[in-house]
Amino acid sequence: MKKTTFWGRDENDETLVQQILQGKKTATCTPKVWYDAQPDEVCEIGEMIQVHSKKGKYMCTIEITDKYEVSFGQVDERTVLGENCLTYEEFRQDHIISWSEDLQKEGLAKNIPIILLEKKGRKLRDRWENKFADHLTPKEKKRIYLHQYLWHLFSFGKHPCLKEEEARMALDMIEKSSCYVFYQHQRKALLLTEAAGITASDFEYEDDIYIVDKEFTWTYVHTHESNCGPYFLHLPEFPQSYIHRTKCLRLY
Repeated sequence: MKKTTFWGRDENDETLVQQILQGKKTATCTPKVWYDAQPDEVCEIGEMIQVHSKKGKYMCTIEITDKYEVSFGQVDERTVLGENCLTYEEFRQDHIISWSEDLQKEGLAKNIPIILLEKKGRKLRDRWENKFADHLTPKEKKRIYLHQYLWHLFSFGKHPCLKEEEARMALDMIEKSSCYVFYQHQRKALLLTEAAGITASDFEYEDDIYIVDKEFTWTYVHTHESNCGPYFLHLPEFPQSYIHRTKCLRLY
């Protein structure tokens, strides 16, 4: 029988296990990038799992009753309630605490090939505007000063997107291969040919920088304004590639 432990703020924190024992926590979830990286720990419906404390003490046995995926930023009610949260905002804050630091740590050591694209910045900015702001008329673009900063698309509320910590986590978790990186006011651009390891922390001290996949299906923007962004947008017509893996639990 497989064994598992649950996250805690330190080695003595077994709050999640206590919630399971009390019948309050009936589901758990993890970023797909972590789930896929540990094939030996993959659990199937009907499988029984022993829960141990972080110090190795047996606590209980649970059964996997369901397993499903949901898009990041679009967590459904059964996942929120199953995680013993009353609101989506509570769920979001809890998982920022438990996930963000480890996601950032995993992205610190990188060796990413970079190709300098001289004088490609303007072309990429134009393509970004045509892809993500094509629903706006020229008059609407002028009204929000889009010619000054493309990210006004988000700060003026002209396109729904993820913001702040949700945006950072979305960039960390989305599956990445090659990405363009360009700036609002620079002619140069960069092509990251093996971008799987990049995270939001890599751009935390950059101003008005745009990261986008080569197909322009998603974009991440870090602005020069501390109260604006960062922002993350994944166009709805493309399949979501950043998801939670959720398991439903039954206590035995």
